Amino acid sequence: MSLKSWFSGQWIKHPENPLLKRGSSGEFDHFNIHAPMVVHHSGQYWMFYSGGPCGPPDHQYVKYQLSLATSRDGINFEKLGRPILPLGERDNFHTCMAVLRDAEGKLLLEDGIWKAWFNGNRENDLELTTSIDGIHWKKHPASPVTTGAYSPTIIKDGDLYQIGRAHV
Repeated sequence: MSLKSWFSGQWIKHPENPLLKRGSSGEFDHFNIHAPMVVHHSGQYWMFYSGGPCGPPDHQYVKYQLSLATSRDGINFEKLGRPILPLGERDNFHTCMAVLRDAEGKLLLEDGIWKAWFNGNRENDLELTTSIDGIHWKKHPASPVTTGAYSPTIIKDGDLYQIGRAHV
């Protein structure tokens, strides 16, 4: 089936939108939910997203943090309710998580390890984080791994990691 015949060009909002709601007052994601990214793994949809702010909204950088919500049907999501990677001493925010996928867009674990990249510290720093379970993440000590890659998509094709960058 060609992409043209599959996609009619018209998007229809789901009647239960929003599928993921902001947190209550005082929660880290009470102000905004930003940059969701969904992967399918072990029969569930894993939605990684940024929530903010955890600091005053008039600060130079809104303190977005990464979190996770899961769903069995892709419609009813249950939020973890906390950041999956707390801000470090040099971090202003974490946003735009890109979990490693293969060239077909499927979740790609390397030796059982999740890899993801995200923007942090400055708006175009690209940071690397790893996890053994997709819930508990550890920032790679060599971060940032590159700059100038806001809201990336990372795909591994053979031995090559390719970065797709948003043009803003």
